[in-house]
Amino acid sequence: MWQIILYLWQICLLRVGPEKIPARWNFLTIFFGFYFLISGFSIITSRPDLNLFSGAVTIFIGSGVAAMTVFGLLSLKQVTNRFVPTMSAIFGTNSIILLPMIVTSAMMELIDAGTLRLLIDAVAWVLLGWWLTIVGSILSRAATISVLQGAMLAFLIEVISLLVTLKIFPLNPQ
Repeated sequence: MWQIILYLWQICLLRVGPEKIPARWNFLTIFFGFYFLISGFSIITSRPDLNLFSGAVTIFIGSGVAAMTVFGLLSLKQVTNRFVPTMSAIFGTNSIILLPMIVTSAMMELIDAGTLRLLIDAVAWVLLGWWLTIVGSILSRAATISVLQGAMLAFLIEVISLLVTLKIFPLNPQ
């Protein structure tokens, strides 16, 4: 298990791609399980207006949009055999990036305006850029597209997921 985490960290550092992750559905299920738990905690802490069911639906919407988009891209490139390792890498690296993002989000909630708040906002933007680059790199290696195209696709996936989620679970004005 430690080797898998280290390999995912190497993907986060953009040193390797998803090609060495086994194309087994049980690996994808494990990676999704970790992602589901960490993402669920993130949603619970950032959107307290959502109950557990709504949070789970939100995660499934985002994961579904990502899976359909990635499968569509890999189908277009005629490399659908890379779907399981690609999605495993995406879920695994997302789990890793979500950990510092949860801390950053919590700090943003606790700290009012000021220099420290600007610094924390900057860290959040850097984490977002890093995440887009990681997913862009994964898609680049899986579908032989540029990292920029992969990052743009990752951003589009997030925007679509966010729009669908907000349509189903609108923000409650407070």
